[in-house]
Amino acid sequence: VYVDVGVAPRPLHDAVREPYLGTMAAVGERVGLRKFLEVPEPVRLAVVAGPGAGKSTLLRRTALDWQRRRGGLPVLLILRDHVAAILDDPSLTLAAAVASLRWLHGDVPAAWFERRLERGRCLVLLDGLDEVAGEDHRRAIVDWVSAQIIRYPRNDFVITSRPYGYETAPLTGATVLQVWRFSPEQATRFVHGWYLAMERRSRNADGPDVAEHAREAADDLLVRVRAQPALFDLAANPLLLTMICNVHRYRGALPGSRAELYGEMCEVLLYRRQEAKRLTDPPPGPTGAQKKLVLRELALYMMRHKVRDLPTRDLYKVITPALARVVRRAGAAEFLSMVERSGLLVQREAGSYAFAHLTLQEYLAAEEIKEKNRPDILIETVDDPWWRETALLWAAGSDAGPLVEACLRSGSARALALAFDCQDDALELAPGLRDRLDDLLSSSVDDERRALMVQVRVTRALRRTITLGNTAEACATPVSAGLYRLFVEDSAWRGESRRPDLPGDAWPEDDDPISGLWDVDLEPFLTWIGEHQRDQPYRLPTVAELNDPVMHPVADIRKRPVWARGDATGHRPKPATAAGVPHPFGISVPTLQRRLQADRVPAAMFAMASKNTPFVPELARALFRQFSVGPTPGWIEAYDWLPVRVALDYCPDPRPHLADARLTLFTGALPDFLPASAAARDAGLRRFVGLLDADFVQSGERFAMDHSRERWRLDLLPSPALRSRAYEILSLSYPVVLFRWLQADRPLDHRRDAEVRLNAYWARHLRGMGPTFYASPGRAAGMAERALVPPAMPGDEPMRMLTAVIADNLVHLLDKVLTRAVPVTAEIATCLRFGAMALAAAYADHEDARVVFINLACGVTALEERARGEIVPDDMVVLIRN
Repeated sequence: VYVDVGVAPRPLHDAVREPYLGTMAAVGERVGLRKFLEVPEPVRLAVVAGPGAGKSTLLRRTALDWQRRRGGLPVLLILRDHVAAILDDPSLTLAAAVASLRWLHGDVPAAWFERRLERGRCLVLLDGLDEVAGEDHRRAIVDWVSAQIIRYPRNDFVITSRPYGYETAPLTGATVLQVWRFSPEQATRFVHGWYLAMERRSRNADGPDVAEHAREAADDLLVRVRAQPALFDLAANPLLLTMICNVHRYRGALPGSRAELYGEMCEVLLYRRQEAKRLTDPPPGPTGAQKKLVLRELALYMMRHKVRDLPTRDLYKVITPALARVVRRAGAAEFLSMVERSGLLVQREAGSYAFAHLTLQEYLAAEEIKEKNRPDILIETVDDPWWRETALLWAAGSDAGPLVEACLRSGSARALALAFDCQDDALELAPGLRDRLDDLLSSSVDDERRALMVQVRVTRALRRTITLGNTAEACATPVSAGLYRLFVEDSAWRGESRRPDLPGDAWPEDDDPISGLWDVDLEPFLTWIGEHQRDQPYRLPTVAELNDPVMHPVADIRKRPVWARGDATGHRPKPATAAGVPHPFGISVPTLQRRLQADRVPAAMFAMASKNTPFVPELARALFRQFSVGPTPGWIEAYDWLPVRVALDYCPDPRPHLADARLTLFTGALPDFLPASAAARDAGLRRFVGLLDADFVQSGERFAMDHSRERWRLDLLPSPALRSRAYEILSLSYPVVLFRWLQADRPLDHRRDAEVRLNAYWARHLRGMGPTFYASPGRAAGMAERALVPPAMPGDEPMRMLTAVIADNLVHLLDKVLTRAVPVTAEIATCLRFGAMALAAAYADHEDARVVFINLACGVTALEERARGEIVPDDMVVLIRN
């Protein structure tokens, strides 16, 4: 498994000061070593990095690639294996050193290598200058390397070293390249590649099952690592990440506590890796356990003084007495050199040292507190966030009772959050203390206590983060149902309804991610979070942050929608999705058409039941003028025929002549029905109306009103005024739709079924608008604001008056829906959707307005589909802090 970490040029003094572990500051473009070798002239490169950064692996991979790509001869020497020979004979040639390699068994003579080196095009890779013991010896090796460069000038030379080893013995003329640590994407790629390789080897097989098992194991590890920010940071080091992978695979999980894993890391860095390479400190130096003891004291000293860096003089004052207790004759300077080589301590600035990672300082301090039985140090600091991780690492190996009791005495949100975390992580805790903590969570004696416990829960829910680049951290888990439920309950106390769309109207388990959110609720949610986390403001991620592979195990937009920030300040949040992932408020054109088809029946009923609405006769007269060649007959002025046509369409009657009349009228083919001459037209109209007797019309009206009472529960609306608005939307929308439809459909075959023709009319309206509409509640609210100021409609006074009334009622009712004062029932959805589509029909010649109203209808349809369970949202929310 190989992932190219990349290198970047950097001044030596900067490379030496870079910590070996944790997030790495940007030092330039991340490029492969190969880029620096693919130049016309021979190069001299010094590759510098801390322990476990992958220097040796980089050289081995470079050697393989060089032979495959360039056809030249790569030469790899481990410098520590040749120190004795070079010191004994400084005139030893590189060719002789290569010929002495054990694995060649003397089969290739030095003369052959001499010819190849003199010819050029060889790549000489010299690994591990820092592993040469003693500064004088390292300088002697560098002098020898310089001599070989002069002897074989037509070849490329690359030497690797840890910073401390190279700083005192640099190679003259060499360009210093610093090795990058793993990026989150590279770490992810490495873990997946490592697991796949291990599964193939252990099963001695390959195939989809092997790949799937490896993927599941890798994802499990990545989720666990990313849920622990400090561990995630350490995983940027290839050595430590490999160790984490091994522990996870062979234990089936990470150690029961982070403290165990950090302990293993410290031991690997301090002495186990050196022992594996057979590199030991000269006697009578301290053992690995003794080194750890001294560093424990140093770590606790630095924690108590709240410092990350310590001047060398102060460091000597701390470690000298500790060293005297474990080794009779060991100087502080020598000890510091040994520990610096291990990578646990790093020189930050001239004369100043720090632990390679704060987590290791916290772990070692916790170990010292446990070994010296000093929990009083932690008891005094339960309200200080500086000590939080140290306290939890201590609790993982101790009885956390004294610490939890101190937290309960403090009673602050931060201390109580620490107490609950200790309950989760502690090696042991008395049942009585566990019961007291459980009682706290379940009690809400007064508003003040409830507010405190809410703050505790918010603090705990957001405590684990992962690093995104160098500027932001993301919560390691999506917002949970339990956390969001607290927000909903608090909002209800303030008289606001923020309940999400829940399948079956049942809340998920508290630890499950929350879904079904409305965009209009996310800013209030962030404000609520800010009220409980005043020192750490949170926000939604950007789309770019969600596309960062480090986010995928937490919230993968390739699999489900994740809420993101708007594109600009003031823009509403939006769900980020990849291609093929359903939008949580997405409505397809067929879905909208199907709902409109169902809306037609109740809309027609209410139009018929509202026969005396003053605008309908005006619209009827306008329609007859549209199809007439002369003045409209006077008797039509007094006859409201549009509700009658509705009755004919929806009130079944066995009389054939009424069926014929219904077919004729609903084709919209009045030019076929009405002759061209005024007299014939008048006679034809009278003949048609004669088919309709008063009894039939009255029975149709009664049918419509009964139907609306029994099946259209608009009486559920909270006030008569709202019910009146809903009735008015329905009763006025159908005439508008019919008018525009008949205007548009005059040339069509009058024998076609009316329902098919109306669907075709809607289809023409929706043509060219894409296969799916995306209209969240926030977008619907924006559309509603625009509906109140539609474009002018010159020369069409009845239509203008009618649409103004529809729009006013629609916006008022929609506001009640978006504030959740009115539920999104099928009846309410029909009122709003058919009203919006009636406005779209009315403004068919105004493209912008038409699109607004169609999107408004889609937004209402999305809410209805979610309420009916036809759309089961699976959106997620992840919070970011800078």
